Amino acid sequence: MQTYRWLKHLHMHQLWARAGYKARSFWYSTPLYPLTWETPTPLTEAQLTPANLWPTNTQHGKQIANTEFCFIGKTLNMRKKMRWLPREASHLWLFHLHYWDWLPDLLTQDEKGQRLAQEYLDDWVTLFGKRWHGVVWHPYPLSLRIVAWLTHAPTLLKDLPQETVQLFWDSLQHQITHLEDNLEWDLGGNHLIKNLKALVYAGLCLPGRQTLYLEALNLLLEQLSIQILPDGSHYERSPHYHAIVLEDLLDIHALLLKANQPIPPQLDDALERMGTVLATLRHPDGGLSLFNDSAIGNIAKLDALQARTGIPEHTPQHLADSGIVHITGGAWHMLLDAGKIAPDELVGHSHADTLSFEASLNSERVFVNSGTYAYQDKLRLPLRRTNAHNTVTIDDIDNAEVFGIFRAGRRPNKVSAEVLTEKNGTGITAEHNGYAHIGVHHTRRLFIDTEGHTIRGEDELQLKNKKQQKRLVNIHFHLAPGITFQLKNEQEVILTLADQKTHLRMVTKEGRWLDKSAIYAPQFGEKTSIQKLMIQARWQEGETLRLPWAIQQI
Repeated sequence: MQTYRWLKHLHMHQLWARAGYKARSFWYSTPLYPLTWETPTPLTEAQLTPANLWPTNTQHGKQIANTEFCFIGKTLNMRKKMRWLPREASHLWLFHLHYWDWLPDLLTQDEKGQRLAQEYLDDWVTLFGKRWHGVVWHPYPLSLRIVAWLTHAPTLLKDLPQETVQLFWDSLQHQITHLEDNLEWDLGGNHLIKNLKALVYAGLCLPGRQTLYLEALNLLLEQLSIQILPDGSHYERSPHYHAIVLEDLLDIHALLLKANQPIPPQLDDALERMGTVLATLRHPDGGLSLFNDSAIGNIAKLDALQARTGIPEHTPQHLADSGIVHITGGAWHMLLDAGKIAPDELVGHSHADTLSFEASLNSERVFVNSGTYAYQDKLRLPLRRTNAHNTVTIDDIDNAEVFGIFRAGRRPNKVSAEVLTEKNGTGITAEHNGYAHIGVHHTRRLFIDTEGHTIRGEDELQLKNKKQQKRLVNIHFHLAPGITFQLKNEQEVILTLADQKTHLRMVTKEGRWLDKSAIYAPQFGEKTSIQKLMIQARWQEGETLRLPWAIQQI
């Protein structure tokens, strides 16, 4: 039934696209496929070279120059021979290797970096230039590789023999043609934006491909109307992928300017709105919030993104379409996820985190969601579950039925929030029906006073058309690394923040405080143990259970 509850939300064109790609993959894997390729246009150089807008990582470049490749927290040493498909690497790690977006880091190593890049290029073209492989030629890494090769072609090809140069351009054109035939309509989302970005690059950078550029740009503008919500959020509702899509659109904008092409007003509008959302999704430490699949991210990169979109004078308290609420009081910054988990047809990056919150005091994170460690890993499901987030569980049931790596069945379809600004502070009232299948409705109320002395919370559970059962309710509070606590009694806990100077008092009038260890993954491939506190209560009678709690600076 889980699978049915996931499948029923998919569009028919997604199913056809997935089936079509699987069928074509059998053909692509045969030695006959390359024999059908048309002879590409002879090229010696591109007519336009895109700029690299983003900061490079010299230390990562040194690692690669020493044949050490580090992606998503895992380092592999290639030693004397480049291994393009190491058996010990995960599917996602292999994707990163074949993105080739590590090129600008390697090229910081001057002549050694250029020489190695050329050796890697020659090796790759020899092995895969005329041989399809399911990972190597997957449309997503293929899209990133096309962009990387076009951006760094002058350096890659400098002083190489003409025969090698022509092999490069031939391979690149074959890859572009393959991508044209295999856009990721089965997924859509950020994957499709990546595909279309690569085709926009190809259409503008290669001679005689103006039609390709115009077709890809028109499809991109159609996707902007679908994927960028009116409040400026990317519709997958992941801060991490919001930043990725924003980067892609900024790259396209810069390339259009360099090519003297008119800038579509839809693109300018999307960039302005997405920049405001990016600022809203960031904590005072500069990193991203950890709702759905997300990571704190590269703060230098996030700063560069923000600089190009502009830093808004004010950020909205409530992103009504994505459901994110960001309120402040004194030195507190609090974010709440009060939106649907994802678009119904694309739940791959969703977590069961409805009405979870995160909070920072000054520039220090205090309450954190658990993050995302890896996709092909045993921690994938545990970190997607509701009990890995700062919200409420009932009998350890998830408020969205996440399963597998990228799937979700039952999920809340009614989620709402209201922000109330009062003279003495700011409050939020939010609710969802993710527990409707067990007859329970969850409402969360939060309030921060103007001076930031106190955060008050109340979680209310109401029975809806069900008989009362004995249920175990937990409210989860995951503490950021470095925070220690002392359980004073069942109703009071004292926190000491990492600076060892700031202390918080957490109290509840109902239930009792418990502590438990948890996993925190602030970046992909990174994990550490943290502590979490829980208010635990037994709901045995009555149609309504109210659990009030408070956090006070002392």
